[in-house]
Amino acid sequence: MATYDSLSPEDKAILHEGEIVLRGWWASVVAAALDQKIEFLTASVAPIAMTLDANEAIPNTSGLAGSSDLTKEDLIALYQGMDAVNDDLKLPATFARIVRAIGVNAGSNRLV
Repeated sequence: MATYDSLSPEDKAILHEGEIVLRGWWASVVAAALDQKIEFLTASVAPIAMTLDANEAIPNTSGLAGSSDLTKEDLIALYQGMDAVNDDLKLPATFARIVRAIGVNAGSNRLV
């Protein structure tokens, strides 16, 4: 095991970059959860997607660079994953870790 101080400058730089990405990711997850659309989207989009044929492509209308069409199965799996993350956000230990990562001013006090 090592201490932070014993890490090489290169390892500290990698750790620092990863920390920034991690905090930003969790901030975006919290923002999505705070938007209160997860339950609505899961309840409304998934039933429609379930009516599609297997492997039916859903055209990409997001405008996100590098993204592509999703299949019915992709969409459903992503919504299930979103639900799992949203449920995990409500656990006290996860909530406490997220607050430590992104700060209370990120709106995390409205999560529960």
